[in-house]
Amino acid sequence: MSDKKISELTALTAPDGTEELVVNDSGTSKKITQTNLLSTALPLAGGTMTGTIAGFTSTGIDDNATSTAITIDSSENTIFNGELKLPAAGLLKTGSSGGAITLQGGATFGGGTIVLSGGNADGDIVFKAETGTATPAERMRIQSGGGISFNGDTAAANALDDYEEGSWTATLTPTTSGSITLSSAVGNYTKVGNVVHVTVYPKVGSVVSPVGLLSLGGLPFTSGAAANGGAGSVVPYSMAAGTHNVTLEGQSSSTAVYIWTWDNSVREGLSPYIQGGSQLHITYTYRV
Repeated sequence: MSDKKISELTALTAPDGTEELVVNDSGTSKKITQTNLLSTALPLAGGTMTGTIAGFTSTGIDDNATSTAITIDSSENTIFNGELKLPAAGLLKTGSSGGAITLQGGATFGGGTIVLSGGNADGDIVFKAETGTATPAERMRIQSGGGISFNGDTAAANALDDYEEGSWTATLTPTTSGSITLSSAVGNYTKVGNVVHVTVYPKVGSVVSPVGLLSLGGLPFTSGAAANGGAGSVVPYSMAAGTHNVTLEGQSSSTAVYIWTWDNSVREGLSPYIQGGSQLHITYTYRV
């Protein structure tokens, strides 16, 4: 075969693997087919391979593992077996007690580490934090029943199970007869657990012959079953002459509280002293 320039050679567009190439083997020219040349190489795009890659090493997950380290299922959920190390020697660890999960920010729980342990035997989620100790103290717990407790207290009765703030609209009603119309009656409340604190400054617009005790209604929550379970204060302004000490009287299982006045141990209804322009500054705390 005479020598030719590469540009003059006929192009091989569909090799079948039997074509022969010339190679130099320690100074001796030899031939090799394309199939033999690629027999020990990784497959081209679209190919497959099986077996162990000899001499391969890795600092991560590889086929040399002796047990399952991580699983990604068909729904793209990632499942860890044991623990996943995070930066700065942190780790995310799963346990066998109710599927507990621990998030650890440092290998020795040092430097103000926070530990989150969830799904434990109690079904609670626990937050721990303490510097320089392998057993950080419990700081907060979200109980399975919904309450929040602090500093290792696991009693459900001591857990904070509700907090709420809002507004409410008061009414003033004579208990015997007549009526009272308010020109301003919006108050505020704060509920912490089973204790409610309300404030309101109702201003009277007009009255029609009010007689009897005065009922402050519209409380945001129904009071508990224990009668007279609340306490508060009333400061009256622009009342008719004759009013003396004013008292609040809580009611059981009710959204109202009675207001009355007394003089020399004689209980009187406050309603007759209400007039147009009168105003009451009221604070009241009760249990539900």
